[in-house]
Amino acid sequence: EPPGVLARSIGLLARTMKMEEISLLSAEWALGPFEQADARGEAVDLVSSSCAQGGVAEGIISDACSSWLEAGCTPGSLGVELAEQSLLAWERDGVHDQGVVHLRKAQQYLEQQLALGMLSTAPSIERRLKTAIESLEV
Repeated sequence: EPPGVLARSIGLLARTMKMEEISLLSAEWALGPFEQADARGEAVDLVSSSCAQGGVAEGIISDACSSWLEAGCTPGSLGVELAEQSLLAWERDGVHDQGVVHLRKAQQYLEQQLALGMLSTAPSIERRLKTAIESLEV
């Protein structure tokens, strides 16, 4: 990795150690150099606990970060992974129980990240989340 990429990653991980919340875009920058690293799990744990301050369950964010790393770290796609993991949690934890809480928190968090310009849009995931949320309101 170029020195600038590593420096940015180190700086962002330092923020997570101080329990400062970081955006999904910053999470991508922090995690990118760890795609093939032995300390990947530690980096995912730090980033997940930081991003979880936004309201989404830490386990869901952790799963999204791990999935994003395994998929090759496509820039701008961590939000898609988070939406996917939230939908899986919704199905796993019940469409009328804790799964609903996961889904709503993820939708609010993703909308906030999008409004702040910290997330790329993914129309297919947005439609799936919207459809899932609308089905709850029936």
